[in-house]
Amino acid sequence: MKNLHIRLILAGCLTFALIKTKYITDVCYFIKESYNNIGTTGAIMPMSNTTANIILNNIIQDIKNNNLNHVKLLEVGSGTGNIAQIIISALEKANINFNIDLVEINPEFINLLNKKFKDNKKVKIINKNIINWDCEDKYNYIVSTLPFNSIDFSANSVRKILEKFQNISDHKGKIFWVEYAILGDIIKTFSKKAYKKSYIKKHKIIDEFKNINHTKREFILLNIPPVYVYSTENLK
Repeated sequence: MKNLHIRLILAGCLTFALIKTKYITDVCYFIKESYNNIGTTGAIMPMSNTTANIILNNIIQDIKNNNLNHVKLLEVGSGTGNIAQIIISALEKANINFNIDLVEINPEFINLLNKKFKDNKKVKIINKNIINWDCEDKYNYIVSTLPFNSIDFSANSVRKILEKFQNISDHKGKIFWVEYAILGDIIKTFSKKAYKKSYIKKHKIIDEFKNINHTKREFILLNIPPVYVYSTENLK
């Protein structure tokens, strides 16, 4: 039943997205992979340009505030590369020296990312589960489009992912991630008891991370579905 509901939502999102976006090929590709592998993809649609630009503007402003000469970025769950492309294009246009690593678990998305960024030496593409990835670098900015509050992420996996982010962030770095708006209310109202219990446990972990790192939230209506973008202010 859960998968049926997800597939109906995907069908509706696809219809709307095809009307609203010029990136029809990427959207269709993402929808296909989400439909076939929702358990590993997590997201049901790629993040919108509006969401990407909100994250980008925060990054650009922080770079200026801290007079950074070189920045190292990580995107987790890069999908079709829409957010990465927007960030890369803006940083290049602003003549900001940077390197960006894209971590993606889905091999089909990896193939697409390799084609899209094959000529850009500033981009490194990594086909790994972020939890199991042995990373020795420290990042100024981590962007995650893994929707932690979806039912496909367990409390234990969310805890491990947030711990990973904390460990590989520069001490003055920032972490950005998304949550589907109102999804929590839907899960708590209509889901089975086991899903509700898992959601509450998971969100307790997320809320603790938010509080420790003085996190701010922005609501993005122009996303399918609408999301909250969270960003840490002071990593602890």
